[in-house]
Parts: sequence; C-alpha cells; structure tokens
Amino acid sequence: MKRKILVSVIALAMLTSCCLSGCDSSSSASSTVVGKSSEVTESTEKTDSTQEVTEQVTEVVKKATIGEFVSSDDLKITLTSVKLYDEIKGEYLSEKPDKGKKYLVLFLQAENLSSEDKDINLFYYDAYVDDKSIDNETLMSDVNGEKYFSGDIASGKKLSGFVAYEVSDGWEKFEFTYKDGILSDSTKYSFEFTSSQIQ
Repeated sequence: MKRKILVSVIALAMLTSCCLSGCDSSSSASSTVVGKSSEVTESTEKTDSTQEVTEQVTEVVKKATIGEFVSSDDLKITLTSVKLYDEIKGEYLSEKPDKGKKYLVLFLQAENLSSEDKDINLFYYDAYVDDKSIDNETLMSDVNGEKYFSGDIASGKKLSGFVAYEVSDGWEKFEFTYKDGILSDSTKYSFEFTSSQIQ
C-alpha cells in the first residue's frame, strides 16, 4: 500500500513539474554515438612523423551494452554496471522480489553536455525482457548507495543512479531505453545485454 502511495505521489509531482515547465520537448532528435565508458578511447597513429589521436566512437547501428555509453549533443548516458539481487537491504527495511524472481538493477550515469539544465525523467524509461515490455520497480531503499536514476542536472554536471526491474529465472535478453522527451522524435539512448554478461 505504501509503495502504491509513493508511486502516485511521484507520478503527480512529475506530471505537475512537466505541465508547469510546458512539457519541455525542445530536445528534438539528434544523432547519437556509442562508445566504451572509459572517458575517451584513443588510438595513436603515426603519419609522416606526426601523431594523430582519434576518438573511437561509432554512429549507433546497434544498442550499447554494459560498460558503454550513448551520447548526443545534449546528454551522455553510460550503463556503468548491472547486478542481480535476491534481496535489497536498506537501512530500515529489506525488500524481496516475488517468488521465482530477482531484482535486476541497472546502474547508470548521465552527463549534461548542453549549456542548459537537463532533467532525467523516470517516466521516460522503456524496457523489454526477452522482447516483452516490463515496468520498473519502485524500491523504498537506495541500492549500493545510489538513488533512483532521476533528477535535474546542471550544465556540465553528472547524475548517477539506478533503475530496478523484477525478472524471472531463465531470462536471456534485456533492453533499456531512455527517451529524452515525450515526442516520438526525441533522442533515444538504448542499451542491450544478456544474462550471460552479468557477473
């Protein structure tokens, strides 16, 4: 019951914020790139006794995976790690998933590359497990000291957090997308990984 009330309060607050700000949909679709999460992956090539340093980034033709980032002109989002939990232990309570399931927790980091404040909105997540749509879980506790992947980011600053899901034993593929806005042409930051990639 408390969880449902919390979700309702969060939803109302986010909806009110969106309406007051005019549902900021100014971020239209822009080209995105995917790369490794190390700040810059560089290769050095020697040409005519001079050195050229090139950043190894590729236009998105596939979804990024664990340890990689997706970047646009406005945001750089990295899926830093993914973990499975039989139980989430908080300071005052412990939370367990339904029988036969585990919590799949995605840890993400967003960096604001724009000159304006940006907002990571928890209502702009889309996720699929084995091609079936799945909703994120509302946990009452922080996970590994992280809060929800949601909030305001000032220009040039970073925000880290988690998104949690309940998955059944035997799942194979998971897809997660953050869409930067409510319009169909908003920029999408997509990640995909398999159960075998989680250590």
